[in-house]
Amino acid sequence: MDATETKFKSKTFDTVLISLVLHEIPEELAEKILLEAKRVLKPKGRLLVIEWEEPQNLLKRILFYLIRKLEPKGFEQFLKIDTKGYFEKYGLQILEIKHCDYTKVINLKKVTLE
Repeated sequence: MDATETKFKSKTFDTVLISLVLHEIPEELAEKILLEAKRVLKPKGRLLVIEWEEPQNLLKRILFYLIRKLEPKGFEQFLKIDTKGYFEKYGLQILEIKHCDYTKVINLKKVTLE
């Protein structure tokens, strides 16, 4: 299915996962995917986003260099985005970020106006 316009009903899923996608695509397309993920999430659902993150450890940073060179043109810029601001503009709030060796797992919820 097209991730920007799925055939699922609104508020269908408890969890939606987007893994290693957002850095690969233009922001206009990422916006459509994030808004669609938000649409199909239940009110208390969670969106899990897994994305690359540059490691702090020197040896791992050296190994990460290979990933940097294999990724598309906008990858370097994507690594520098303000994660909180990036998701807030789509009505998503970060609940937690787990840092792994080369990635981060971002646990998000919909911002609701109550």
